[in-house]
Amino acid sequence: MFGLTLLILAASCSRGGGQNPDEPEALVDGEVTTAEYRAAIAATVECIEADGYSATVQTRTDGVMAQVSVGLSPSQTGDPGARDAALSTYDRCFERYAYDTERQYFLQHVPTGAERDSMFGDLLACLTSADVSGLTRTSTEQEIVGAIWAQHPDDPGGGMACLDHYRFVFPEGRYP
Repeated sequence: MFGLTLLILAASCSRGGGQNPDEPEALVDGEVTTAEYRAAIAATVECIEADGYSATVQTRTDGVMAQVSVGLSPSQTGDPGARDAALSTYDRCFERYAYDTERQYFLQHVPTGAERDSMFGDLLACLTSADVSGLTRTSTEQEIVGAIWAQHPDDPGGGMACLDHYRFVFPEGRYP
């Protein structure tokens, strides 16, 4: 049994990186299949586990992206640097095995037209339920982030969770 689980949303932890030499086949044709994406996430999990952490994968509520949880054993939770070490392991493994593949897979699933409009409405409803007001369908990601922080400076988590859940509305942004 693991004492602490660090929840890591793969795309939200994505950082810049070049073409990954460990996974060129997934990107050769410019199209990433679900099987190729799952294989990249599985390789990330294997890498994390090889460093002594537990790792599990679930499909996010958006039904597309993976959610990777990294666990610390009870003996690791007593180490003040264990959380940072686990996050560092995740970052290294994700960068090596999944970054480029996930980025392409993500971009292939970005909705457009009526589907995006519907998702934007769902985002606004989520923000309203998180007690963030004053936003409209013309609000930019920066305006939404600004409203969240202005209205909830001590605890922006609810509004930011909405943005994360509906990340496909602003596919190129990451809270600039």
